[in-house]
Amino acid sequence: MSAHHIYQTAGFRHPAVGAISSRLPLVLGVALALCLGAPGFSQAEDTSGAETTAAKVDNRIELSVPLKLNKRYVGDITVRVDVAGIGDIDAPRLLELLEPLISKGAFEDLQLSARNRDMVSMTELSSDIIMVEFDPGLLEVNAALAVSSLGENNIGLAPRPSPEPSQFDAPENFTLGLGATVSQGYVFAGEDDDRFTPIRANFEGFAQLGGFKGAALFYGFDLDEGRETLFRRREIQLVKDFYKPAIRASMGDINAPITAFQGTPPLMGLSVAREYRSIQPFRNIVSSGRGSLVLERDSKVDVFVNGVLSETLNLPAGRFFLTDFPVATGSNDVQLVVEDDTGRVETTAFSFFSQSGLLGEGLVDFAVTAGVPRSPSSGGITYGSKPIATGFVNYGLLSWLTTGLNAQARDERQQVGASLGIGTPVGLITADAAQSFGQGGLSGSAIGLDYQHNFLVGTSRVLTNASLIRKTRDFGTLGLGPVENTKFAAQGLIRTQLENGLSLGLSGSWRDEVVRPDEFRANFNLGKAFNNFYFNLSSDYIVTDGEDDAFEVTLGLTRRVGERYTARTQYATRNDTKLLELVRTRRRQLNDVSGRLQLFQSDLDNRLLSELNFRHNRFDGELDFDITDPRGRGGEPTSSEAKWRFSTFAGFTGGAFGFGRRSDEGFVIATRHKSLKDSDVKVLDQSGRLAEARVGFLGPALVPIERAYTPREYRFEVDPLPDGYDIGAGQISVLPGLGMGYSYRVGSDASRTVLGTVKNAEGKPLKLAVGKIVDVSGDESKTRQFFTNSAGRMVAERISAGIYYLIINEQKSDPIEIGEDTEGLVNVGEIILP
Repeated sequence: MSAHHIYQTAGFRHPAVGAISSRLPLVLGVALALCLGAPGFSQAEDTSGAETTAAKVDNRIELSVPLKLNKRYVGDITVRVDVAGIGDIDAPRLLELLEPLISKGAFEDLQLSARNRDMVSMTELSSDIIMVEFDPGLLEVNAALAVSSLGENNIGLAPRPSPEPSQFDAPENFTLGLGATVSQGYVFAGEDDDRFTPIRANFEGFAQLGGFKGAALFYGFDLDEGRETLFRRREIQLVKDFYKPAIRASMGDINAPITAFQGTPPLMGLSVAREYRSIQPFRNIVSSGRGSLVLERDSKVDVFVNGVLSETLNLPAGRFFLTDFPVATGSNDVQLVVEDDTGRVETTAFSFFSQSGLLGEGLVDFAVTAGVPRSPSSGGITYGSKPIATGFVNYGLLSWLTTGLNAQARDERQQVGASLGIGTPVGLITADAAQSFGQGGLSGSAIGLDYQHNFLVGTSRVLTNASLIRKTRDFGTLGLGPVENTKFAAQGLIRTQLENGLSLGLSGSWRDEVVRPDEFRANFNLGKAFNNFYFNLSSDYIVTDGEDDAFEVTLGLTRRVGERYTARTQYATRNDTKLLELVRTRRRQLNDVSGRLQLFQSDLDNRLLSELNFRHNRFDGELDFDITDPRGRGGEPTSSEAKWRFSTFAGFTGGAFGFGRRSDEGFVIATRHKSLKDSDVKVLDQSGRLAEARVGFLGPALVPIERAYTPREYRFEVDPLPDGYDIGAGQISVLPGLGMGYSYRVGSDASRTVLGTVKNAEGKPLKLAVGKIVDVSGDESKTRQFFTNSAGRMVAERISAGIYYLIINEQKSDPIEIGEDTEGLVNVGEIILP
């Protein structure tokens, strides 16, 4: 399905589509030759924007990317990798980030492998204790403690000291924000029938009171001129976080935290849950048990299979299971990059396998939720009247043993369950069991068993996964829809990554269905990286009851071109599918331009898709163009549509108002002092290289906070900076809670640097003296200390306009006036002390 809704019109065939239909193979061949072989193209450099974070080094690319430890973000780090993700990592930075987070034994092992070197191979750093690898699909580094060591050596995550809020700049006590996204399309349907699609506007905002110990109210509403009811209310939720115990209380329109085989509809009620991994809500994707997710809004979903983009889908809001996605087999690694209709982008990693892990010894993870079901309606939301309750508790009995219990109930159905996780020298084993009870004999049971083991054979990484699930016909969750269980499902995967860039994978699945035909799948996957190329071959053998056996082959070739471009071509035997794509990746900096151009041909249709994204200081914009030619299928006409989307955000905190790009979890507002009115003030990310926002003629800069409870630092660049002007710290360090706002003013009246020569009554310099400059009104906040050199020269910094005395050894000078019209360096000449 297209990433955008396709409108069909009779009797119209766009001339560009006819050319694409007849010449697409030639277009593919010429474009591929240009991307992969044309002289000079591989040397393409990106000179747009300000500074760059990447440089070509020996056919490898240097990138600044996120580092995650056991799926938790811990900071940014530099890597040098090829297109397959093979390469080196900044070892000193890795040690700095991981030392407070992992056990002493794991850290010493990593330190020994690094051997005081700067850039070290990630393969060389990996061991039986800890594994480090780069994900080329998501552009991030994943570090994981090997579960094979948990039982034998009692190695796990060290107790992580929580960042102390008092060590960061304080948020404001009141914050208010509102984001808006407006979208519309234009359908090309012939000379007389061309039309605009209805305008859709989405508004989401929050109000936060009390600063770090306060609470936040989130709200939203939509306007859609294509509906009978123009206005529709969306979810309203009040959230209170308790930082130290990592507990979140939520009230209002909520999605219940669930585990194992649990499942609940959306609710209006109250939830209290502990969240160790991150104290932040899923605003778009809600993990919900074994291999399923909930999309709260209509979304575009990029499906990555084994790190390679497989397909782009356009999905409506609702719950989906992994089997709904077009992956080769159920045992592939699947990553979903979801962009909802407001432009918000989130990433989740999936597998058919359970993602259960082990809790540290003595730790408790729990969630308790109660409420009534809610469902969307034409005017917003409707609520049921019958109560629902759900909850679970997991306990780290030992460092290698985690146990859990769970239960759910509503009037028609109930469920109870238990779970067990065991870390052994040969892998992590988890088991879940559940029993449901329902009216009319709808009672059943479910059992799941999962196995995961990552290890090294020489210098080669090996990943193994296996999963078994058994459900009876009438097993059901709290959803009241029809029960269509898979009676039995078995899946397995083994994959190895070699240091020479070669990867091999073998996987298979078997499903014994109650309603749908039974199915067996087997997949072999081979990938090879060489220079800037990555080649992938995937073959599938599929046996489905009542259908002919199928054998499918997919060939793909990917090349990184320059710093930000990726060219991809792919051929699949299914429907004789050919694809050519050029992608310019997004970058978090001002005036960034990114996008995608895709040509597609199959037995079913031809397609041209272009996507252009622009990141402005005050907004995000997107323009898409989609042409689909069904190749005469069933008399369907060619369809084409242009679509634009614009999003912005307004925020108020600390007495300052600003607007910028959309911010869903909080923001920083930066203003500038009047003394810097002629200077350009930029807000830089914590690397100090990329500009995220700018103070401009439209007012203060607004910087979105993308991750709550993640320490971040923003730096300020002033150009030009007047000589001698002191902007103070020039940075703000934040530990943002949910919905919080920060305010920072760049520069101040106390920005002058005073120079002078101090002499005694005889006119001789006062050498190497210590003194202070004091405001004549007695305002002690203006008092500054200074020293004189061997020539009697003094320098006093951070001085504001006013009248001052200089005092040395209790001797006071005549008054010295620093005028309002002065700035930067102020030379007061000779100062005589009696």
